[in-house]
Amino acid sequence: MADPSLLLTTVGVAGTLAGSGLTGFISARLERRKEAAAERTQLRQEQAADRVHIREQKIEHYRWRRDRRQSAYVDFYAKSQELLLLFTKLHVRVQPGAGESEATRQLLQEADEVNAALHKLTAVVNVEGPRNVSNQASLIQTRLSLLMASAVRALNSSDPGEAIDHRDQLQQSIETLTEAQTSFLNLAHAALEDIETLN
Repeated sequence: MADPSLLLTTVGVAGTLAGSGLTGFISARLERRKEAAAERTQLRQEQAADRVHIREQKIEHYRWRRDRRQSAYVDFYAKSQELLLLFTKLHVRVQPGAGESEATRQLLQEADEVNAALHKLTAVVNVEGPRNVSNQASLIQTRLSLLMASAVRALNSSDPGEAIDHRDQLQQSIETLTEAQTSFLNLAHAALEDIETLN
Protein backbone atom coordinates (compact mmCIF):
# COMPACT_ATOMS: atom_id res chain seq x y z
CA MET A 1 0.00 0.00 0.00
CA ALA A 2 1.08 3.49 -0.60
CA ASP A 3 2.45 5.73 1.91
CA PRO A 4 -0.35 7.83 3.49
CA SER A 5 1.83 10.90 3.72
CA LEU A 6 2.60 10.64 0.03
CA LEU A 7 -1.09 10.32 -0.68
CA LEU A 8 -1.84 13.34 1.50
CA THR A 9 0.91 15.34 -0.13
CA THR A 10 -0.38 14.40 -3.60
CA VAL A 11 -3.94 15.33 -2.61
CA GLY A 12 -2.66 18.57 -1.07
CA VAL A 13 -0.66 19.47 -4.16
CA ALA A 14 -3.62 18.56 -6.39
CA GLY A 15 -5.93 20.68 -4.21
CA THR A 16 -3.50 23.58 -4.28
CA LEU A 17 -3.18 23.32 -8.05
CA ALA A 18 -6.96 23.07 -8.44
CA GLY A 19 -7.44 26.03 -6.10
CA SER A 20 -4.81 28.07 -7.98
CA GLY A 21 -6.41 27.20 -11.30
CA LEU A 22 -9.88 28.12 -10.00
CA THR A 23 -8.57 31.36 -8.50
CA GLY A 24 -6.80 32.18 -11.78
CA PHE A 25 -9.93 31.39 -13.78
CA ILE A 26 -12.10 33.57 -11.51
CA SER A 27 -9.52 36.38 -11.54
CA ALA A 28 -9.31 36.29 -15.34
CA ARG A 29 -13.07 36.32 -15.62
CA LEU A 30 -13.37 39.28 -13.22
CA GLU A 31 -10.64 41.10 -15.12
CA ARG A 32 -12.52 40.57 -18.41
CA ARG A 33 -15.70 41.89 -16.82
CA LYS A 34 -13.85 44.95 -15.51
CA GLU A 35 -12.37 45.60 -18.95
CA ALA A 36 -15.77 45.17 -20.62
CA ALA A 37 -17.36 47.53 -18.09
CA ALA A 38 -14.56 50.07 -18.65
CA GLU A 39 -15.03 49.79 -22.44
CA ARG A 40 -18.81 50.30 -22.08
CA THR A 41 -18.24 53.31 -19.83
CA GLN A 42 -15.75 54.78 -22.30
CA LEU A 43 -18.14 54.12 -25.20
CA ARG A 44 -21.00 55.83 -23.33
CA GLN A 45 -18.77 58.80 -22.57
CA GLU A 46 -17.71 59.06 -26.21
CA GLN A 47 -21.33 58.83 -27.36
CA ALA A 48 -22.35 61.51 -24.84
CA ALA A 49 -19.52 63.75 -26.07
CA ASP A 50 -20.62 63.14 -29.68
CA ARG A 51 -24.22 64.06 -28.81
CA VAL A 52 -23.05 67.26 -27.11
CA HIS A 53 -20.90 68.11 -30.12
CA ILE A 54 -23.74 67.45 -32.56
CA ARG A 55 -26.11 69.56 -30.44
CA GLU A 56 -23.60 72.41 -30.37
CA GLN A 57 -23.26 72.20 -34.15
CA LYS A 58 -27.04 72.30 -34.56
CA ILE A 59 -27.31 75.30 -32.26
CA GLU A 60 -24.57 77.07 -34.20
CA HIS A 61 -26.32 76.24 -37.48
CA TYR A 62 -29.64 77.57 -36.15
CA ARG A 63 -27.93 80.76 -35.03
CA TRP A 64 -26.30 81.15 -38.43
CA ARG A 65 -29.62 80.48 -40.15
CA ARG A 66 -31.45 82.92 -37.87
CA ASP A 67 -28.84 85.63 -38.49
CA ARG A 68 -29.10 85.17 -42.27
CA ARG A 69 -32.89 85.34 -42.19
CA GLN A 70 -32.90 88.30 -39.86
CA SER A 71 -30.47 90.16 -42.11
CA ALA A 72 -32.57 89.39 -45.20
CA TYR A 73 -35.79 90.44 -43.46
CA VAL A 74 -34.31 93.68 -42.10
CA ASP A 75 -32.77 94.62 -45.46
CA PHE A 76 -36.02 93.90 -47.29
CA TYR A 77 -38.14 95.81 -44.79
CA ALA A 78 -35.79 98.82 -44.75
CA LYS A 79 -35.71 99.00 -48.55
CA SER A 80 -39.50 98.65 -48.83
CA GLN A 81 -39.88 101.42 -46.24
CA GLU A 82 -37.49 103.59 -48.25
CA LEU A 83 -39.55 103.01 -51.40
CA LEU A 84 -42.79 103.67 -49.55
CA LEU A 85 -41.35 106.97 -48.28
CA LEU A 86 -40.46 107.93 -51.86
CA PHE A 87 -44.02 107.14 -52.95
CA THR A 88 -45.33 109.28 -50.13
CA LYS A 89 -43.18 112.16 -51.43
CA LEU A 90 -44.45 111.50 -54.96
CA HIS A 91 -48.03 111.33 -53.69
CA VAL A 92 -47.72 114.90 -52.42
CA ARG A 93 -46.54 116.06 -55.86
CA VAL A 94 -49.49 114.57 -57.81
CA GLN A 95 -51.15 117.30 -59.82
CA PRO A 96 -51.59 117.92 -63.54
CA GLY A 97 -48.21 118.20 -65.27
CA ALA A 98 -46.16 117.37 -62.17
CA GLY A 99 -44.27 114.62 -63.99
CA GLU A 100 -42.47 117.21 -66.07
CA SER A 101 -40.56 118.81 -63.17
CA GLU A 102 -36.92 117.91 -62.62
CA ALA A 103 -37.45 117.16 -58.91
CA THR A 104 -40.28 114.75 -59.73
CA ARG A 105 -38.19 112.98 -62.39
CA GLN A 106 -35.36 112.60 -59.88
CA LEU A 107 -37.75 111.12 -57.31
CA LEU A 108 -39.08 108.70 -59.93
CA GLN A 109 -35.57 107.68 -60.92
CA GLU A 110 -34.62 107.15 -57.27
CA ALA A 111 -37.81 105.14 -56.72
CA ASP A 112 -36.99 103.02 -59.76
CA GLU A 113 -33.48 102.28 -58.41
CA VAL A 114 -34.82 101.42 -54.97
CA ASN A 115 -37.48 99.21 -56.58
CA ALA A 116 -34.76 97.31 -58.50
CA ALA A 117 -32.80 96.80 -55.26
CA LEU A 118 -35.98 95.69 -53.52
CA HIS A 119 -36.55 93.11 -56.25
CA LYS A 120 -33.14 91.56 -55.46
CA LEU A 121 -33.84 91.61 -51.72
CA THR A 122 -37.17 89.88 -52.35
CA ALA A 123 -35.25 87.07 -54.04
CA VAL A 124 -33.04 86.74 -50.94
CA VAL A 125 -36.10 86.55 -48.67
CA ASN A 126 -37.60 83.96 -51.02
CA VAL A 127 -34.48 81.82 -50.67
CA GLU A 128 -34.29 82.21 -46.88
CA GLY A 129 -37.99 81.44 -46.37
CA PRO A 130 -40.10 80.20 -44.85
CA ARG A 131 -42.80 80.18 -47.50
CA ASN A 132 -45.31 82.43 -45.73
CA VAL A 133 -42.68 85.16 -45.20
CA SER A 134 -41.39 84.90 -48.77
CA ASN A 135 -44.95 85.03 -50.14
CA GLN A 136 -45.64 88.20 -48.15
CA ALA A 137 -42.36 89.75 -49.37
CA SER A 138 -43.27 88.90 -52.96
CA LEU A 139 -46.71 90.42 -52.47
CA ILE A 140 -45.21 93.64 -51.13
CA GLN A 141 -42.67 93.82 -53.94
CA THR A 142 -45.38 93.25 -56.58
CA ARG A 143 -47.62 95.88 -55.04
CA LEU A 144 -44.75 98.36 -54.88
CA SER A 145 -43.97 97.72 -58.56
CA LEU A 146 -47.64 98.34 -59.43
CA LEU A 147 -47.57 101.43 -57.25
CA MET A 148 -44.57 102.65 -59.24
CA ALA A 149 -46.53 102.37 -62.48
CA SER A 150 -49.52 104.03 -60.87
CA ALA A 151 -47.37 106.91 -59.61
CA VAL A 152 -45.99 107.49 -63.09
CA ARG A 153 -49.53 107.59 -64.54
CA ALA A 154 -50.65 109.96 -61.80
CA LEU A 155 -47.74 112.32 -62.29
CA ASN A 156 -48.13 112.34 -66.08
CA SER A 157 -51.86 112.98 -65.95
CA SER A 158 -52.92 116.26 -67.51
CA ASP A 159 -56.56 116.13 -66.40
CA PRO A 160 -57.10 117.60 -62.88
CA GLY A 161 -59.95 115.17 -62.11
CA GLU A 162 -57.89 112.21 -63.24
CA ALA A 163 -54.91 113.45 -61.19
CA ILE A 164 -57.11 113.56 -58.07
CA ASP A 165 -58.37 110.02 -58.76
CA HIS A 166 -54.81 108.78 -59.16
CA ARG A 167 -53.80 110.61 -56.00
CA ASP A 168 -56.59 108.89 -54.06
CA GLN A 169 -55.58 105.51 -55.49
CA LEU A 170 -51.97 106.16 -54.50
CA GLN A 171 -53.05 106.98 -50.96
CA GLN A 172 -55.08 103.77 -50.71
CA SER A 173 -52.17 101.76 -52.11
CA ILE A 174 -49.78 103.30 -49.59
CA GLU A 175 -52.13 102.41 -46.72
CA THR A 176 -52.56 98.84 -48.04
CA LEU A 177 -48.80 98.46 -48.33
CA THR A 178 -48.31 99.69 -44.78
CA GLU A 179 -50.68 96.94 -43.61
CA ALA A 180 -48.85 94.39 -45.75
CA GLN A 181 -45.54 95.45 -44.21
CA THR A 182 -46.98 95.03 -40.72
CA SER A 183 -48.08 91.54 -41.71
CA PHE A 184 -44.59 90.86 -43.08
CA LEU A 185 -43.03 91.93 -39.79
CA ASN A 186 -45.36 89.67 -37.81
CA LEU A 187 -44.55 86.70 -40.04
CA ALA A 188 -40.83 87.46 -39.89
CA HIS A 189 -40.91 87.63 -36.08
CA ALA A 190 -42.73 84.29 -35.93
CA ALA A 191 -40.23 82.67 -38.32
CA LEU A 192 -37.29 83.90 -36.26
CA GLU A 193 -38.91 82.70 -33.05
CA ASP A 194 -39.47 79.27 -34.62
CA ILE A 195 -35.73 78.99 -35.22
CA GLU A 196 -35.05 79.99 -31.61
CA THR A 197 -37.35 77.28 -30.26
CA LEU A 198 -35.40 74.66 -32.21
CA ASN A 199 -32.40 75.41 -29.99
